[in-house]
Amino acid sequence: MEKQIERYLGKKIKERGGLCLKLTGYKGIPDRIILLNGNCYFVELKDTGKRLRPEQEAWQEVLKGKGFTCLMLDSKESINEFVREIERS
Repeated sequence: MEKQIERYLGKKIKERGGLCLKLTGYKGIPDRIILLNGNCYFVELKDTGKRLRPEQEAWQEVLKGKGFTCLMLDSKESINEFVREIERS
């Protein structure tokens, strides 16, 4: 399921001319960085109903402390809501 959510997010961002880049190399770092319309979003993708692990929560706090937007998406509906929100901004 997480793989499907990941592909769906990539498709939605690409349709809007953005980049959906996979991040690796650090334990707990968010799965994707979204670059769209001059904005940067760090996104952790999860199966529906799953929670962040402690190291993922720690990364989100670090990134938020640096002024970045961090969020967790766990369904196509949450992706659609995210996309609607960033289209408004």
